Amino acid sequence: MKFCVFVDVLGYGSIVTDPNRSENSKLNILNAIYSNLAAQMLIDINETNQNALDPVYIKSFSDCFYLESTDVVRVLHVVKNIFRNSFTFYGADDNSDFNYTGLIRGGIGLNWTRRFHDLAAVVNNQQLDNPVGLGVAEAYFLSEKTHISGMRIIIKPEVFDSIETTTVTRNNTEYYKHEYSLNGAEYNSYFKKIKKNEDYHTVNLYELIWSYDTMNTCTTDGLDTLERIKPNFSKRVQRHYQKTAQVLLDGLILTNCERNIGDHYNQMKSTLMAESQQSLFSRLSYGLKCWVKSLL
Repeated sequence: MKFCVFVDVLGYGSIVTDPNRSENSKLNILNAIYSNLAAQMLIDINETNQNALDPVYIKSFSDCFYLESTDVVRVLHVVKNIFRNSFTFYGADDNSDFNYTGLIRGGIGLNWTRRFHDLAAVVNNQQLDNPVGLGVAEAYFLSEKTHISGMRIIIKPEVFDSIETTTVTRNNTEYYKHEYSLNGAEYNSYFKKIKKNEDYHTVNLYELIWSYDTMNTCTTDGLDTLERIKPNFSKRVQRHYQKTAQVLLDGLILTNCERNIGDHYNQMKSTLMAESQQSLFSRLSYGLKCWVKSLL
């Protein structure tokens, strides 16, 4: 039984099929996204794996990567850090129109996996493994098929139940706090229950509020990044932008910034609330779309 993570680059298809960008511009964007992810993972995974009995394993393909371990604390810790650090990345290329911050999304499940020899490695006489099993499928499904948008980490109840949490109520919303030690340091993680997906179907899921550490600085860094990425979202995928704003809002609400910075906190909160709200037209259009799908 492994805690399995599937993460992919949000909007990859939109990047590579964008008719308004040159191939050179697309390659610059993808290269910057992957280079940033590689740099973050090299640091985060190596630090997390110190003194680990079962180090976090990683495998990548195309626009996605997969992690697994029997150690849930290390898995949650490294995924939270990868998301947090990736969000604050900003790339620019003086030789192109590249101006892009790449977002990612992920799912974490718990089930059986085994590692088979990678087929390409067998052909090329190399020693590489390829993870297979129900845990891989669950993690993929959580990331790709739950109809939950934005830069979010969606978690199965079995994963959430494997850690100790206490309930924290803020703004009439229940969050769950997980306090843990890793490599001699103390950390907090926060979670939120998801009862409805964006098709208005009942679900039993949780999400890891990775944005808490970003917003806990009580600076506008998170808001600045959100503003910077806004032009990257067409009307067709505005929901990803709005749901990412909601994650930042959850992270801000969980901090002590209201006490520390007063009016600036209220300004940031109001901005994030506005950015996370769909227009009435968008809500009606999406509701109509869901209703039509239910009839088919």
